[in-house]
Amino acid sequence: MLATKQPAMTAATIAQSIESTNTYDEIKELGNFIIKVFRSQFVAVVGNLAMVFPVAFGMAWLYHYYTGSYILGAEDAQHKFELVHPFKSLALLHAAIAGIMLFAAGILSGLADNGNIFNRYSDRLQYSKFIKRIAGKRNAKNFQHT
Repeated sequence: MLATKQPAMTAATIAQSIESTNTYDEIKELGNFIIKVFRSQFVAVVGNLAMVFPVAFGMAWLYHYYTGSYILGAEDAQHKFELVHPFKSLALLHAAIAGIMLFAAGILSGLADNGNIFNRYSDRLQYSKFIKRIAGKRNAKNFQHT
């Protein structure tokens, strides 16, 4: 599975920008930001692939060079390809389940973040007698939401 964390980090920024976008210049700036995010995401994927293939090839070559045999025989390699065939295996179903679970995790994470902000838990922690006793008055201010 190839993934980066960049969309999760920028989604909140894009959503916030969409809410506050009113003028043509702001819309143009938002469009430029989205283009930059797409470009950097594309470069991250290409960079990952540019490292994965040569490293995997190098490891397989070194293994063959030092042992004189291949990591997998022809039959084992064929069997591995059959296990991940998109239509002859459950690979697409597993990918769909992973996608749904990642989507649900993102929704739940957003709900938790919004709930924390709405209920002002950071402000409550700042004035908590228990936290002040444990962390000291100065360190209790570190819980304040930024």
